[in-house]
Amino acid sequence: SSPCLQKQRLSERHVARSSPKEPRKYASLEDARRRLQDVPRPGLFSSFLNFVRDTSIGSKKSQPWWSPGRLMQILLRPPRWWQRPVRDEDELPQGLVADMEAKREHMKQLAGLLLLPVSSDMASLRRLVKDFPQVLDMPIGEVAVRLVILKDVLPGCDACYLIERYPRLFLQDDASTMRERVGTAASKLRSALAGARINAIIEDDPELLFFGSKLDHGLRQLADLWPTADEQCFANSEPHELACAVRALCFTK
Repeated sequence: SSPCLQKQRLSERHVARSSPKEPRKYASLEDARRRLQDVPRPGLFSSFLNFVRDTSIGSKKSQPWWSPGRLMQILLRPPRWWQRPVRDEDELPQGLVADMEAKREHMKQLAGLLLLPVSSDMASLRRLVKDFPQVLDMPIGEVAVRLVILKDVLPGCDACYLIERYPRLFLQDDASTMRERVGTAASKLRSALAGARINAIIEDDPELLFFGSKLDHGLRQLADLWPTADEQCFANSEPHELACAVRALCFTK
């Protein structure tokens, strides 16, 4: 055969090796992981995103539980249901323990506001205090204002969960700044991902609301990678997969 024909056949074999397979053709998660690791450089990350695009996000059909988009989720960050509860080993510095004990009434009010169970050791508040010790000196009224703001700009989201699990994000800025940042980012997500379950995306990865200009970049990259995705595609995509995709794209060049 001619050199041109041989070159064409080699190219076709290369494409066949590097093209993503249908999800059900992978024997296991490790098989899919090896496939991603074997993608030739350069363009490893781009090929990875194309793999997820072609086999999960952007599909016209509802995705099954074994969608390979889970791989992106696993590699980038654990889903909400993997986040373990506070355990005994999550010990607070003795100074914070003493402060919580000294402000027990304040802690009880905070737990009641966030709909958390109140126990003698205030275990439900340990993680919150560990992540954001300033809450010990924060008036309950200010926390309540943040709850009202979140319920206003993120209707349908679990505002208590967001503050309890991510206190630094939602409590460290003054109320007006937080409202502006969260409201603006949420509007961008709703516009760019029309049809998606935006509340679930935000609850899965609320840090997206605080990425600023990086969020704009990530959403533009998503539109470029999945130009055919419409409202039905986003509606059929799993929220945590979309959240992971946007997060990853926010930090691409």
